[in-house]
Amino acid sequence: MKSLLLIFSLLISTLTYAQTLNVATDTWEGYTDRNGTGYYLELLNAIFPSPEYQLKILHMPYARSVEALRVGQADIVLGTYVGDIDDAAIYSHSIVEEDIVDAIVSPALAKAWKGKESLEGQSVVAKIGYEFDTALDVKMKYSENAHVLSMLKMLAQKRVDAVLDYEAGVRPLWAEAGLTDEFKIKKGVIRATTHFAFVNDIHGKALMDKFDERFKALYLDGVVQDLYVKHVGNDSGLPKQY
Repeated sequence: MKSLLLIFSLLISTLTYAQTLNVATDTWEGYTDRNGTGYYLELLNAIFPSPEYQLKILHMPYARSVEALRVGQADIVLGTYVGDIDDAAIYSHSIVEEDIVDAIVSPALAKAWKGKESLEGQSVVAKIGYEFDTALDVKMKYSENAHVLSMLKMLAQKRVDAVLDYEAGVRPLWAEAGLTDEFKIKKGVIRATTHFAFVNDIHGKALMDKFDERFKALYLDGVVQDLYVKHVGNDSGLPKQY
């Protein structure tokens, strides 16, 4: 009986002191899948494991995830560029990935393509909140839209000249959007380091320090690389660190 009471007490203690972390993120295939898998989510679980931490994953569009941290509804936002959330956030020193953004371009633009400079003066669309125009030193007619399929349909209907997004997310929608083989994907028009953002207070600083410490240990043990390859397929987007 005493042993059962001890086990029960330990269980109650664990549940009582588990730290709940609200994690806001967009849904990215292979990174933050809604079934709880993906590079970002499994990395986060390795760094903030149960039962010490309870991760509450809040799936929402990227712009809303940024706002959630700003207003105190999230402790962590995944997949950010440094500066995306101004003074409301601090960013991991560890680089979780080099973000490689592609351009899906019209047949006319594909024929004239000489690099990302070819986007100058063109009508370009990306998802709401991504603000890719700030990552490109090219003057474009830039706009944002909530849905990748809608953007691709705009491209097929000649309403825009290019879509900035990711090949992995675009390919499954190609036929449904009405795109043909004349439309092309230009790889890597944007390359920027990606970090996890933490709320800018004492609590967030402690979380960031733990993240960086554990990320380094996992990286040096090869765990980060294994997770990345498992979900992405290769390690080309994972920069060498430490």
